[in-house]
Amino acid sequence: MKLALRIGALVVLVAGVVVMKERVRAGRSASPSTVQAAGAPTADVRPEAGGPEAATAGTAGEPLPGSKFASALKSGKPTMAEFGLGTCQACKKMVPVLAKATARYRGRANIVFVDLDAYPAIAMKYKIAVMPTQIFFNAKGKEVGRHMGYFPIEEVAAGLATAGAK
Repeated sequence: MKLALRIGALVVLVAGVVVMKERVRAGRSASPSTVQAAGAPTADVRPEAGGPEAATAGTAGEPLPGSKFASALKSGKPTMAEFGLGTCQACKKMVPVLAKATARYRGRANIVFVDLDAYPAIAMKYKIAVMPTQIFFNAKGKEVGRHMGYFPIEEVAAGLATAGAK
């Protein structure tokens, strides 16, 4: 039984990687992205001509330069970044969890959502195989934990505590 579960998990992981690679190859980086950070309302971030994301959206290198994600990692506060799509069921279930976490950790931690449709290269950079994936970063921007799939608020709190949020 354990072997069957491991094989099933491996199949899901490989399928996720294949889907993300196909998205990167197809160049699906022109859609808008929704990025949310604690203490800030949801912001619609579109690569604009001449704007900071215009030249770098969907490319390797610094994560989304000029975005709330890049700012969150440099803020000196712990950060939870969720990588996903607005269309997947687990991503939709995470919306109220992210809203609660944003309210609960306002001023103490950053909660950020990164739409992988808008930034497919970032999925490769952070090795996102399942959506949504939550990655916890400490105050220095170093990854200290990750989770794949739906994540209840209690476990989000534990992940942020590991990242240093009080």
